[in-house]
Amino acid sequence: MLTALRTLFSLAARDIVALAGGREDFSDHLEAFAKRRQTLYGEPSSPLWAELYWPGIAQALSSEAPLQWMPMEAVIELGITLEGGAKGLRGLFTKEPSDKEQKRVLKTATLAGRILEMIVNSDRALWPEESRLVAMAMNSFGLSAEALTGVQPGRALTFEDLEIFGDLDLKTRRALLRGTWQIAIARPLTPERDLAVRGVAARLELPHEADGIRSEVMAVQQRRLETAKASIELARSVARLFSPSQARASLQHLVASIAPSAHRGELEAHALSSTPVQLGAVPKLDSARKRQAIAAAYASLLAHDPALSHRYLLRVRITDDGILAGLGSETAHALDSVERYLAERVRELSPSLQPVETAVVQVESAGEITEGTSENTGASEVFVAEIDS
Repeated sequence: MLTALRTLFSLAARDIVALAGGREDFSDHLEAFAKRRQTLYGEPSSPLWAELYWPGIAQALSSEAPLQWMPMEAVIELGITLEGGAKGLRGLFTKEPSDKEQKRVLKTATLAGRILEMIVNSDRALWPEESRLVAMAMNSFGLSAEALTGVQPGRALTFEDLEIFGDLDLKTRRALLRGTWQIAIARPLTPERDLAVRGVAARLELPHEADGIRSEVMAVQQRRLETAKASIELARSVARLFSPSQARASLQHLVASIAPSAHRGELEAHALSSTPVQLGAVPKLDSARKRQAIAAAYASLLAHDPALSHRYLLRVRITDDGILAGLGSETAHALDSVERYLAERVRELSPSLQPVETAVVQVESAGEITEGTSENTGASEVFVAEIDS
């Protein structure tokens, strides 16, 4: 049981990093996300969570809150996905989407898949990161493996080859163009990619909106970059409590979750460097992004399931450093969200544990930390773990 609990704890913590790194409103979606990951949480030793981690994350979030940095997330936000089953009135009677809905999703997914493949191959320099992004986007549509295979064009395409099947409403066309820019700027934009995007815009009958949508995508990327810098610097500071190998794995997952793809290399190099931590120099964030940065940093460092004593020391340190970084006003909210999520996942996996067999760390309102056993299940209970013999 203890091994399973530790594996679950690590998986759930990594999941919070992925969600917090991709949604400014991550805390609104934690419980719905947990339900979508419930099957995997019940078998935390499954190799699927390691081998297919990012496509699995995209699939779990597609019906509720697609990651805002994922290409084609705006298409998924419009409800163009089979994940989550039937919608509206039909959903009261069956989980199976109608034939009409299945055809609509397949048509749009086919177009999106061809656009993505065309853009990443336009300059004949595919990056591994782009393969991850394309896999996540396509997995979000909820298609069967057979249908996904059929979506692949099987040959190199140009924008002249794109066929717009039937009528596409304006919102969907704009969402597709947004997704086109998202994959195009996943790394520094080349002239070939810029030309390909503008060709797609013309095929979508939106040439006059190409520059405006690009500016919107770049603005979102800049917001993400600011959040990533703050979160990574906070995590770097606190990671010194752990061994270099533990810190490295935690920081790499944090960067993969929160850093814009075009800046991932430089941010990972900084995260793993020995340069001095400069908490006072991190970008200034609004309240939502403060919570996002703190939660992602905290969960990333919890993911290797440190000893209980290290966990409450970690909370104290990240609270203090958050204040130095100008993030202090949202620290308690962010930390409580992470701890509650982890405690509930552990409790779900171990319903037979008795109160005397659980260790609880409570953080009182005045900041004093106590350790002991408790039957309390309220919001102040922040960690639950089996006591080592």
